[in-house]
Amino acid sequence: MRVVKLKIFWGPGVLREVWTVTHLLRVIDHEPLLLPPMSVLNQFFEKGTHQDETGAYRWEPFTITSQEYEELSLELLTNPHGTYQQVSVPKWVNTVKKWHKWKWDY
Repeated sequence: MRVVKLKIFWGPGVLREVWTVTHLLRVIDHEPLLLPPMSVLNQFFEKGTHQDETGAYRWEPFTITSQEYEELSLELLTNPHGTYQQVSVPKWVNTVKKWHKWKWDY
């Protein structure tokens, strides 16, 4: 599994950590836990940053291969600590913004 070097900004401090792609996705994703298409994940990973109410996350932008997507999917779909669901996603859901809109309407 690919590892990602992160800078996590919380309040006045900065943490430097190394996480797997699975861990990164689990921390920034919210209910319902639906498996995003590879194109949506790659758009997100290429951005190299995420900010939410808990802080900001930064990493070196990257993309995953189809083999890495399969590995990530298996991990997310079989993890006993909050299993993701694989659902049929419409073809128009091809960006992070469209993914979030579709997911919340799901």
